[in-house]
Amino acid sequence: MHPRRTPKELPDVSHLFLSRSDPAGDPGSGPVEAVFWIAVEKGFLHRAFLASGFGTAFAANGMDVSLLEVGAGLPNVGYYFAMEPSNYLAPVVECGGVVTGSPSASLWFAYAHEPVSLLGIQREFEDGERPHVILLSFSFSGGGPDPELLGELVGCTVHHLRGSRGNRWPDGVLIFGVDDSMRPAERFIRTLRSGNGDLIVFQHSADSAGRTDHEVDEMLTLPEGLFGSAARRLPPSDPFFNDCAVNLLELLSYRRKRIVSSDANS
Repeated sequence: MHPRRTPKELPDVSHLFLSRSDPAGDPGSGPVEAVFWIAVEKGFLHRAFLASGFGTAFAANGMDVSLLEVGAGLPNVGYYFAMEPSNYLAPVVECGGVVTGSPSASLWFAYAHEPVSLLGIQREFEDGERPHVILLSFSFSGGGPDPELLGELVGCTVHHLRGSRGNRWPDGVLIFGVDDSMRPAERFIRTLRSGNGDLIVFQHSADSAGRTDHEVDEMLTLPEGLFGSAARRLPPSDPFFNDCAVNLLELLSYRRKRIVSSDANS
């Protein structure tokens, strides 16, 4: 990740995030929420590791987090939150099985093979006034999820919102594991931007250092040794996760304020 701005902590940008309303509603109405997708190319083995790191980073800084993970493969997020094998392996031995847990009052996670399995459950947080972040982690291949899966991902997002917002596309997406050409993600990004023209895109690529791309807001370079703790049954705590969260919220805050200002002047 390139140092575009002075490093900040999440509390430093929380006032920006908290001071706006969803552009789909009136100023001052409805819960303050954000939706970020974590899209991991199939073959990149650290989907759950990354998801648990981002979930922990947001939750540690005054936000309620619904961390959702879908897709085949192990480990899942339950592993990184120290669930017993009999629990986090449930979807492997039981068709339609779901793994859920709550490591803290501000973080709830759920994992299943398919997005539809997460539609029947939802966490109610103790303080409904705090900002709510939904993180949805999944694997993709080729040009991104097929239309059916994409619709299921959007439906899963909508189900876990506190407020009703209709066909809710993500505010931002973090894309990991694409090859050096970045071509597998281009169609995926364009599809998401057709639903949300202000979509924020952070993307990791093996050759991301020093390059830019008009489709991407920020190229991510993973810290050396980031996956050295991937075998541990703990979410990672590298500053990389907090830095990404700060940058996502800062960009989202500015874009939402611009939309609200534009609507007020129209």
